[in-house]
Amino acid sequence: MTISQIVYAQDCLTNSELASQPSHSANTKALLPIAQLKYADTSSIDLKLLAVKLTEGVQSSFEKVNQIIQWTNQNLHWNYTDYKSRTVKEILYQKGGNCAEQASVVKSLIEAIGIKTRKVVEINIQPAKAERQKDAEKRIQEIGNRASVFGLAHNDHVWIEFFDEEQQTWIPADPTLGLVGLEYWLKARIGFQKRIVHDILPSADMLVPIAVLIMDTNRKITDNRSIHYLIDSFDKIYQGKLSALPSWSEWKKSIVFIQEKAMKAFQGEVNLHEYASQIKQVGEIYQSLRKEYCTSMQQ
Repeated sequence: MTISQIVYAQDCLTNSELASQPSHSANTKALLPIAQLKYADTSSIDLKLLAVKLTEGVQSSFEKVNQIIQWTNQNLHWNYTDYKSRTVKEILYQKGGNCAEQASVVKSLIEAIGIKTRKVVEINIQPAKAERQKDAEKRIQEIGNRASVFGLAHNDHVWIEFFDEEQQTWIPADPTLGLVGLEYWLKARIGFQKRIVHDILPSADMLVPIAVLIMDTNRKITDNRSIHYLIDSFDKIYQGKLSALPSWSEWKKSIVFIQEKAMKAFQGEVNLHEYASQIKQVGEIYQSLRKEYCTSMQQ
């Protein structure tokens, strides 16, 4: 499948329609249930042996990562963040974790079989929620501005990229949502069309990402992938038609502006809550793009 083939006929859906789409079911072989692993304690978990077992019979980097991602997605429950520190083995033993914990599991398993990975941190626009804002303000008091990456109408999310040796490029892989590959990521996260979502997490509430960044083990931002995902690839899935729309220039400007603030927020240098109006504006521009695209398709 090429990137240009993922635009469906159902391009013009409302937010409620996007939120009600069926979950994604990956095409994978039968995966080993976590219950069959029979871990007595965390010390008995051999990460490399597990990774080798999960990737038996597949050859390419992409296929191996897909097997590990789908196994994690099917076997680990999604849990709300409790801000406790856990090892990969502890996360596996409790059979669940938040998005950051699940990303750490797949990162360890994938690296155990010799495939390079890197951690991705994201900020996305969500329906406004006063409780989330209150929680964020409390957390800012505890750890500082880096807690401002979630708030009233935005939230953070964690996944990984892996380096595909065959294609010689970095590819997105999200264990929480069961997504592997640029095409699937774009469908599920930014496209106007029928979205791929997952039962365990209302990913359609992630209305649109506004910053995609690479973070190292020291919590330092080492690369900015926002332009790649949110501008270049976004336009490409619509065969360059978005860049011809009236709101496109504003979309590009808003992404460039907000991802720079997001990067500093992750590093504790700015309070992202101070840019709530600009975050809201990014969401409005996205909706304008969708309306303009739908109108153009009807003409």
